[in-house]
Amino acid sequence: MPVIRTKRGPLIMMSLGVLLVVLGSGSLILPELGYQLRIMEPLQGGQPFAGIAVLIVGIALVGAAVARKNRARQSLPPAA
Repeated sequence: MPVIRTKRGPLIMMSLGVLLVVLGSGSLILPELGYQLRIMEPLQGGQPFAGIAVLIVGIALVGAAVARKNRARQSLPPAA
């Protein structure tokens, strides 16, 4: 199966990473304020570890998107 590479790849990775960072940090902070994210309720028994895991995956995706974007930028020929 061929790998399809698009210019939007880093943007999608970045967006998903930011979403996971928000969900992970929100699932850690909101219970202290008396609230809970509905999407994270099934993981309530595994908190705070589930929130930390989601946060770390989000940070990794953001970092990978930035690295991929920088690598693509370096491979471009210099502008004349």
